[in-house]
Amino acid sequence: VFLAVAIVGVSTAIAAIPGGRLSDRFGRRPVIWAAATIAGIGLLGVAVAPTPELAIASWIPFGIGMGTFLSADWALMADVIPKHTAGRYMGILNAGTAMAGPVFIIVAGPVQDLVAAGFGDAAGPRVAMGVAAGFVALSALALTRVDPRRREEDA
Repeated sequence: VFLAVAIVGVSTAIAAIPGGRLSDRFGRRPVIWAAATIAGIGLLGVAVAPTPELAIASWIPFGIGMGTFLSADWALMADVIPKHTAGRYMGILNAGTAMAGPVFIIVAGPVQDLVAAGFGDAAGPRVAMGVAAGFVALSALALTRVDPRRREEDA
């Protein structure tokens, strides 16, 4: 577990600055969608990996995707929220980001237990990682509801 957490942390940090630059160059939404795809592929790699080594290696694309996703997402927020409410909305975004792990544990824990009880211990974590990939996809799909126009233009 320590190694996986370290790999995710380092790869997320390494991808953060280039991810922000990519979003400046190609636009926030396309980069967020690409990043979510990369992160999802990493999670699916963890889910289907036949060996622990491949599962651990699959955390690298997840971290790269998440570092890129987070940078482009924060940049999008900086673009679209009015300056006079920036603190409020950045706080909401930060709270949502911080809650992703605990919410996933609340959802994935019972899913993992249920699947493991029916299909064996090895199946539970694999399905949980598939559920995580689904959460990443849903977060990218939620982006379609965001109006990308700068809010200062509406004021």
